[in-house]
Amino acid sequence: MSNRKEHDWVVGELELYITNDYDIYKEFLEPAYKACEKSSDKGTFNYSLALRLFKSIVNYGSNKYKRELDKSIKATMKAQTQVALNLLNDWEREYKLGNRYSSSNWK
Repeated sequence: MSNRKEHDWVVGELELYITNDYDIYKEFLEPAYKACEKSSDKGTFNYSLALRLFKSIVNYGSNKYKRELDKSIKATMKAQTQVALNLLNDWEREYKLGNRYSSSNWK
């Protein structure tokens, strides 16, 4: 597998794992989404801090993936950063569309 294909596969695999793992979602993603929403509502949202938050979540998810499923996965820092960017951009897109996490339709 070429490096680019492997990178894309790792990014997709980690993103799916992190967004579908109940424990990661409830313990990390849900509070992160709420924090981003709260800071955006206040007008104090800082993209670089939010990205750092999502990077730490992805790092945790990557380590959990390696422990539970596949120790041989090569989740480089570049791949982890891409997953964090994807998660943050997905949240930001939903926020701009008016879909608030705190509303009852997201729970």
